Amino acid sequence: MSKIFRVRKILCRCVLMMMVVVMVNGWDVDGHEAVGMVAMSALDGRASNQLKRLLQGKDAVEDAGWAHKAESAIPWSKPLHFIQQPEPFSNTLVINDITCPDGQCLLEAIKIFYDQAKGDTSKSSQKDRLMRSATRLPVQVTDADAVRFLINLIGDMHQPLHEGSLTDDFGRKTLVALPNGSVMSLYELWDHDIIQST
Repeated sequence: MSKIFRVRKILCRCVLMMMVVVMVNGWDVDGHEAVGMVAMSALDGRASNQLKRLLQGKDAVEDAGWAHKAESAIPWSKPLHFIQQPEPFSNTLVINDITCPDGQCLLEAIKIFYDQAKGDTSKSSQKDRLMRSATRLPVQVTDADAVRFLINLIGDMHQPLHEGSLTDDFGRKTLVALPNGSVMSLYELWDHDIIQST
């Protein structure tokens, strides 16, 4: 097989994968619901029924965007949807005081809500650190809320700009000129417009 053919084959695979990623990673409500659909398709009937019982009749599709909808009522949760990347960017996500200040970031939140959902209370001090600080009131997160957060945050984890840089505010300061002449932030394009056009 010639080198050019192998390169083309690799490029074709990359393009196909990017198309799939674009279809799933344009987030907003539709993107989160798509992630919820994938999650529901992996559950057997018993697990699906248990999830619906926990979520009071709803499923992962219906509650996929819950954490974003609830941000106004629980403003302390906003940083949990992101993790900062060190600059220059690397291929490795590192959790430290720079990328995850005070343990309030996407990956730490996923760990904590996962531990709560599976009933692991041995890490309650870590949970307390995330949920309480001098700037927040103590809150009680139910098991159902932990699962709702997990569904939403796992979707966010697959949105590349949620693992970005504070320098450009996770893509909000990077402007993109569209063919129709309009201009929007890279984050807005990725989070809202891409999925609407696919």
